[in-house]
Amino acid sequence: MIQPIDIQNEISNLPPLQREKFGKSYEGTKVSWDLKYRSGYFLDENSNLVKIFARPKENHNYIDVCMEVDTKSYPELENLEENTIFSVEGEISKADRSEINLKNCSLKFDPIKS
Repeated sequence: MIQPIDIQNEISNLPPLQREKFGKSYEGTKVSWDLKYRSGYFLDENSNLVKIFARPKENHNYIDVCMEVDTKSYPELENLEENTIFSVEGEISKADRSEINLKNCSLKFDPIKS
């Protein structure tokens, strides 16, 4: 299965004016990744929706994987420590050489991986 670093490398190795179009070719691709939680914020003070930012677990590249999720479905997010490992299954909604956005996400927190 394709990993975030693969997407970043493929897009980065293209001429600049080809990157956006190639990034769109990933839209709709289903992924299952282990990530390292970096940060997040509530989208609105009256909402349970948060945007979270993570990085690939296995390497130290600077690509963010972002997703919007509901804290009602994942209450552990409110107390999640930075660098906690979690699994995500979702669908790429946008990809460029510095950020991959996911939609329709399902998260799993496994204390053994952290």
